[in-house]
Amino acid sequence: MNFLIDSLNSQGFLSYSEEEYLSFLHINKETFYFHVHILQSLDPSGVGAFDIYDSICIQLRKLKKHNTYKMLRNIKNTFSLIIIKIL
Repeated sequence: MNFLIDSLNSQGFLSYSEEEYLSFLHINKETFYFHVHILQSLDPSGVGAFDIYDSICIQLRKLKKHNTYKMLRNIKNTFSLIIIKIL
């Protein structure tokens, strides 16, 4: 957990990719996300996100805006697929 906290950038986002954290910490995804979810439950809302979309989704979940959360998640996933196809 300390490594995750220390790796937050000045905006409160995680500085590395999931793969980099798994490699640095020598842990599996389940253990990693267990700690990430604890970090993301702290204040300010949105801390510990990977990017701005993730931060907004964390905030929406805390506000129990489940439909808006699902819609934003779908938009991000669709946008990511479009970018992959373009590249």
